[in-house]
Amino acid sequence: MNVAAPSEVDDILAVVKAEHVAFWMKDIEAYERCHLHAPHTWWWSYWRHGGLAIRHGWEEIGERSRQAMAAFLAPSPSYAFETNWDNMTVRVSGDMAWATFQLHYPGSDGPISDLPGTTSLAYELRILEKHDGEWRIALVSVMVPGLDQLGGPVLRLGLDGRVIWKSADAEEALANDDDLVIRNGQLRIRNRAADLRLQSAIQWAAQRDRFLMARRGAMPVIMDAGEGLPTRLWWVVAESGMILFSFGNSHLVEERLAMAASAFGLSPSQLRLANRIVQGQSLVEIADASGVSINTVRTHLRRMFDKVGVHTQPALVRVLLSVAAPR
Repeated sequence: MNVAAPSEVDDILAVVKAEHVAFWMKDIEAYERCHLHAPHTWWWSYWRHGGLAIRHGWEEIGERSRQAMAAFLAPSPSYAFETNWDNMTVRVSGDMAWATFQLHYPGSDGPISDLPGTTSLAYELRILEKHDGEWRIALVSVMVPGLDQLGGPVLRLGLDGRVIWKSADAEEALANDDDLVIRNGQLRIRNRAADLRLQSAIQWAAQRDRFLMARRGAMPVIMDAGEGLPTRLWWVVAESGMILFSFGNSHLVEERLAMAASAFGLSPSQLRLANRIVQGQSLVEIADASGVSINTVRTHLRRMFDKVGVHTQPALVRVLLSVAAPR
């Protein structure tokens, strides 16, 4: 491996950082100047909202970049200029170089117009080639774990349930949740039956990361409160080799209930009832909010029992939230 002169490393970093600024400021001409326009260029990316994307050749990469900037990407000075760059490593060998780094984005409303929330952390790689004395990017790799794209307060857990990271709003959520407790550094549920489900879900998530490539998924943890009473729901999420605990994720609930409605033939009114139950409303609260009698709500509930093949409200919730699209 050749030892690069500091000036050459500076030139490489200048190209990498210019590409970053150009992308978030929607400067397509500056963005194009940073890249090698060749058939062998690559773009590899992963993020929670869209999964894996692989693009090959500048013709495709360039066209998709132009479309993205024109259609839905909003200029973001905070992302362009206030992002922190960490763990930067640059290696050079002849006319080839590669740079690895982590980007910590500032909090904002997010520059992608149809998606709320921020992207706080990204792991990135650039491979560059030198042509006519100028460094150009030949490969872009962007991996976004998406901790803050889950929605709501989130904890990251170790294999034994130990809390190793908290989102900014998780501390308040823990303080206001009478059913959760951190005991000897480990997340527990005071209700023994629900805690056993939590520990089982953590072990399930740990098994998703046994090999070189991790698998993802989400398991509901439901605390049975009894018939007609509010349901408590949390999620254990296996994501990007991590075990995450979500206090409440409306996107996951909506996704699972939509799949369940299709699988079991639930009517729109039954789907609305199921959603209210999962949100933690009692049957009395649902009746009051809907302007109907408690007996009407119970009738709808019994019809759902028949369709799903269960006999209790907690079992109904467990079955509905366990329906997931194949991954």
